[in-house]
Amino acid sequence: AHVVISGGRGFLGRNLVADLVCRGISVAVLTRSPETDFPAEQFSWDGVHQGPWASALASEHPVHLINLAGERVDKRNTPENIAALTDSRVTSTQTLAEAAAGAPQLATWIQASTTAIFGDAGEAELTESSPIPTDHRALPEMTGVAAAWEQAFTEAEVNAAQRYLLRTSLVMHPDAPLLGPLNLLVNTGMGGAMGDGKQWFSWIGLEDWLRLVRCLLGFEEPKIPAGLVHATSPNPLRNSEVMSALRSIAGLPGLPTGSVLPKIGAAFMGSNARVALTGRKVTSQVLEQAGFEFHEVDFASTVSS
Repeated sequence: AHVVISGGRGFLGRNLVADLVCRGISVAVLTRSPETDFPAEQFSWDGVHQGPWASALASEHPVHLINLAGERVDKRNTPENIAALTDSRVTSTQTLAEAAAGAPQLATWIQASTTAIFGDAGEAELTESSPIPTDHRALPEMTGVAAAWEQAFTEAEVNAAQRYLLRTSLVMHPDAPLLGPLNLLVNTGMGGAMGDGKQWFSWIGLEDWLRLVRCLLGFEEPKIPAGLVHATSPNPLRNSEVMSALRSIAGLPGLPTGSVLPKIGAAFMGSNARVALTGRKVTSQVLEQAGFEFHEVDFASTVSS
């Protein structure tokens, strides 16, 4: 088998490349800026134009494509940033579909998306069969970006035998990008609940996410039916529980931060406070029915190094 990953240089991409290469699987990465000493073959692409990179999709072995490409979501909530987020995801998806149309049929296409598509969902219990909100809960930087991304994939002429839309929740590991700002609050004594602390926090351990991707690729059991899949642990936590776990790992007390401090901190760090102050209680009916067993169900052990 041959796996092609677009957006293979972010946190998830790098870990996925390492995981597959260590298992002896042939991997190629489509990247805007190749780097030296990278453990997989690299093809330069800009996510917009066709080019020699398309040859990565042609192989005598079955080819699997994993599309993780797109600007990072934790930017300030401005119309320009939202447009850039949406455009980077939609255009790269269309560009890949065009290249795949001219190649032999792909065995699998895994299209990344995010459980943030549900916006600020309050107490709603959300699975793969839940509708995407269209009212005040549909936040433009979450629902708007993710819905456009998914639509680009759904509407594209995707030349693949198995098509997956993988909505990933917050992937947890000691090196996870989100833990940086949260631990910064914890280490400055401000690691109490954010806002009212009741907002839901859906997450998945990195090792479980990697194993799930291997199942989608058909490299491991159980077989997951093609279609929409939520990559998220069966036990979402409330924000107050997440912050409590991080405080206990750090051995520090924490003042409740209310909703003002995260907004100030987020503006200072150039990110979006709504990432911390909104929540979604998302689980996966599909994985439960397929018999996928989560090995990382304790949040604290997932994020402690």
